[in-house]
This record gives sequence, C-alpha cells and structure tokens, in this order.
Amino acid sequence: MSPLALIYVVLLVGGGYLLLVRPRRMQAQKAAALRSGLQPGDSVITVGGIYGIVDSTEGDDVLLEVSEGVVIRVAARAIATTLAHEEEEEYEDVDDDEDVDDEQLEAEEDDVAEAVAEPDDEPADRRTGG
Repeated sequence: MSPLALIYVVLLVGGGYLLLVRPRRMQAQKAAALRSGLQPGDSVITVGGIYGIVDSTEGDDVLLEVSEGVVIRVAARAIATTLAHEEEEEYEDVDDDEDVDDEQLEAEEDDVAEAVAEPDDEPADRRTGG
C-alpha cells in the first residue's frame, strides 16, 4: 500500500469520526445530562409536544403534571428539553377566562352556524356527478 493511499484512508476515517460519531456522542451525553438533572418542579416539553411540570422521577420514567391534578407517566428519554424560567412564568400566568372576548366568540359561532345552515351547491357524490 502506498503512503498516499494510507494517508487517504486515515483522513477518511478521521473525517467520518469527526462528522458522524463525535456529534452523536455529544448529543447523547447532553440528553443524558438533561435526564439525570430533572428535579421535581422543572417545567419540560416532551418530544410529542406535551408541556408539563416534573412531579417525580421513578427510574426510567418521569411523572409529569400536565394540568392541575392530572399526572401522566412518560419515559425519561421522551423529555426533549426544559423550559427557561421566563417561559415557565409565561405558561403559568395564562388565564383562559381573561383572554376570551365574548363578542368575538359569539360572532365566530354565528359564522359557523350560517356556514352549516347554507346548502351546498356541489353534488353529493363528486365521482358520479349525482
């Protein structure tokens, strides 16, 4: 084997390590650190998009409170990230009763009722035209 071919193989293996193996290993270490650092009271988001507050951890499972009095069990590896303190306050301070504008809600309900009451001009079965 020529020295040039040996250098090429070494560069190829080294480049593959730097581009493929090392970033994945660092990502796995970061995820493991996130899971091991979970504490009750931490606000988290799961990979499925569920927001919750860590109630407790039990081995590879995490109990999340997703609403007042509603606790679900998820796999610890399903925790995607923790929320920053500012984001936690944003979600805790939301009060659904204050955000609803009754007039706007009634107008939207009327629009929906009108759309449902109007007959369709299209045929019932589009394939046969009848």
